[in-house]
Amino acid sequence: MSLNEAYREGVREFYRDDPEWVHLAHRALDVWHDGPAPNDGTVNQRVLWDLVFQSRRGSVAPTLEDAWMLIHAWAAFCTGNLFVAAVGELPRGPGPDSDEVGNNACLTALCDKFDVLFSAEFAGGPGDDDGTFSWSAPLSLVGEIDGKPVRATCPPATAPLEVGDTAAVTTMMHLNRERLLVRWPYGYRYVYVLAAPWGTTGQDDAWPLGFSVERAR
Repeated sequence: MSLNEAYREGVREFYRDDPEWVHLAHRALDVWHDGPAPNDGTVNQRVLWDLVFQSRRGSVAPTLEDAWMLIHAWAAFCTGNLFVAAVGELPRGPGPDSDEVGNNACLTALCDKFDVLFSAEFAGGPGDDDGTFSWSAPLSLVGEIDGKPVRATCPPATAPLEVGDTAAVTTMMHLNRERLLVRWPYGYRYVYVLAAPWGTTGQDDAWPLGFSVERAR
């Protein structure tokens, strides 16, 4: 059984143990998917939907497993276990995987705006990711704890890059394996750095070296 299959089976087992979550998952699919998606670098439930799961052409319908992962990601964001930074603004949203030259040109133009802070490489195609995205100085991200905004600082790192459509199980796999993911969804002029320093479940007590969180005063 692959890691993705094991993850999905774990979610299905969760539904079997607590069927009430099936109702909540259906509600999440109905409400969050139809909400407004601001393209200004802010993060709400609708934006997080596209960061976690996207099938812009509707070729893949979200499943109850996808909905559970979306709920899980939003809960992580609201409890200080998932932080997001929007980096932009790009001249346009991404093209398809076949547009390797165009996508790399957009990412290069974005990185050039920040001198040596960011670097990116898009490859597309099959595999665990579409490329990499790096930053060479501490990066500020936002999240929430107890309904109040918090800021986190992530040390220099290289993260997997996912462009355009993506599966929720892929997103959660990266956040619980590398603890970092950079998303550039279709239709967005920003790339979004997602950091889950303790994994999305927050089970690890120790903070990663160089990662810090500051509550708003």
